[in-house]
Amino acid sequence: MNNQLSQRQAEKLADPGTHRVADNLYIYVRVRGGVVSRQWRMRLQLEGKRRWIGLGVVPAVSLKDAKAKVWELLNEVDTTQRTPTEIMADARAEKKA
Repeated sequence: MNNQLSQRQAEKLADPGTHRVADNLYIYVRVRGGVVSRQWRMRLQLEGKRRWIGLGVVPAVSLKDAKAKVWELLNEVDTTQRTPTEIMADARAEKKA
């Protein structure tokens, strides 16, 4: 069964909830006041707890970029032994500086 979404399908998705797109990559859809918003999220398990990391909104962040960010974060976790949350916090701090 192929449950992976394409970029076009992700941009048109209007069913509220969290939908799997690829390994560790999900799209979160929220409908509020008739307005549909979509956000890319990375899902991972750290110390027995499920964690979600926001990667950006659709369509500002493409499916290709979201997949690349997941791969980049997972690679960095493997090489540095830091959590993705720590890595993202450092990246945000660098942008502000």
